[in-house]
Amino acid sequence: LIQYAVGFLLLLLICAFWICRLRKEISKRKQVEQQLHDNEERLNMILDTVEAHIFIKDTDSRCTYANRRLCDLLGLSLEQMIGKTDFELFDPATANKIFKQDRQVFEKGEKIFIEETFADKTFLTIKQPMHDSKGKIYALCGIATDISERKKIEVQLQENEQKLNIILDTVEADIFIKDANYRYLYVNRRVQQLYGLPLKQIIGKTDAEILDPVTAKVFFENDRPVIESGEQIKTEEITDTGRIFLTVKKPMYNSL
Repeated sequence: LIQYAVGFLLLLLICAFWICRLRKEISKRKQVEQQLHDNEERLNMILDTVEAHIFIKDTDSRCTYANRRLCDLLGLSLEQMIGKTDFELFDPATANKIFKQDRQVFEKGEKIFIEETFADKTFLTIKQPMHDSKGKIYALCGIATDISERKKIEVQLQENEQKLNIILDTVEADIFIKDANYRYLYVNRRVQQLYGLPLKQIIGKTDAEILDPVTAKVFFENDRPVIESGEQIKTEEITDTGRIFLTVKKPMYNSL
């Protein structure tokens, strides 16, 4: 009887030990789960406030995450997007284009950059693969940034540059710009006609590479004080053909 009692007590002690250990493991697991939940909440809060449209898709191109800005852009809730493919969210042509991009990421493991238009806006989208601990691709992450304003500015700059070129090509003067190494950055049409060379054979070249040695040396000596001392000069320059020019040269400064 005593042996049974001792055995029973020993069994109770063993059970109590494992129950206590199990409770500790459960408590630790709950703490880890809570930490993961808190971290996920903080991450979602951050991703919902950044100025970008962010999404994650699995290898079947089904949405597993979308931040608030993307949901707002598409006019859908997160619940309406999760588990859906682009063929369920977009028109067939758009969905097929997006699907081909996704396949490139998944099949080649490449990070790709795409400029695309949606809802009258222009986006620069970056898609890159996501890898698990074994290096296997299990998803892709996409970040689409609205660059509509930047594109408008680029178009305006191009238009302004075209207008400026038209003006500079029609004025009765030979106009040029050189960098700090005395290489041509810009020449108007009159300079091209004077040198008898097309624009592509002048840009990036020094006077020594495109003119006779005497003329090149004169131009260089006149350029030097402008580049080295920041002086504005007004001088008469004579070409090898005997033409005389009253030339004004002045330094140009960048914004830094």
